[in-house]
Amino acid sequence: MSGRATFRNRQDAGNQLAERLKSTQSIANTPTAEQLVLALPRGGVPVAYPVAQRLGAPLDLYLVRKIGAPDNEELALGALAMDGSVVMNDEIVRLLRVNPERIEQTRLKEATEMDRRNTRYRSGAAAPLCQGKTVILVDDGIATGATMKAAALAIRRSGCERLILAVPVAASDTARSFRRDKVGDEVVCVIEPHDLRGVGAFYQVSCRTGQIWCLQLLTLSNLVSHEDFTQTEDEEVIALLEKAKK
Repeated sequence: MSGRATFRNRQDAGNQLAERLKSTQSIANTPTAEQLVLALPRGGVPVAYPVAQRLGAPLDLYLVRKIGAPDNEELALGALAMDGSVVMNDEIVRLLRVNPERIEQTRLKEATEMDRRNTRYRSGAAAPLCQGKTVILVDDGIATGATMKAAALAIRRSGCERLILAVPVAASDTARSFRRDKVGDEVVCVIEPHDLRGVGAFYQVSCRTGQIWCLQLLTLSNLVSHEDFTQTEDEEVIALLEKAKK
């Protein structure tokens, strides 16, 4: 990267990603009714929203929780998927000599948080119905890929027809390993840098990815009601919400 961010914000990234997806045969040859866009919250939501809009496909969430290292929660030991399955990075667990009881404590904590978020974002509904669908799984980027991999493996078990992993930016090594290991049927990225030190560095403006902003976008996608979030003061979002009500 030459010191300049590649994307203005996550919405811009979503628009660019949508154009890349539309050029693939998988999307071009699949009826919209058979497509489903799934966002990994929170960062994946503002990316997935324009993807779903441009493809004309429905949008839903797929919840995954990172199982962080004891002294560094950002370092993923593994991840917990929405169906309760866990994908662990055995090499990191072995190197850090993490106690299995500690991992189980973290898993239980993250499972509780996942239930809370599912209630907040999806009214406690069951996991999205993926059987027979071409699923486009979207996040704002892939570094180590722990959360994306956990979600992908769980979605595959749900009987989807085809699984496309779609992100604006992915570490080249991770994208290559995902393709080699067939984590998804396709891995679609706008860019795949060799020196990805953090996903956020590729965004000029740090787009809001908090709970309220996610709920606003989900409201526009009719996943939650207009009364399900605190009143926003964002004029752009207010205008979109008023338009959606008409």
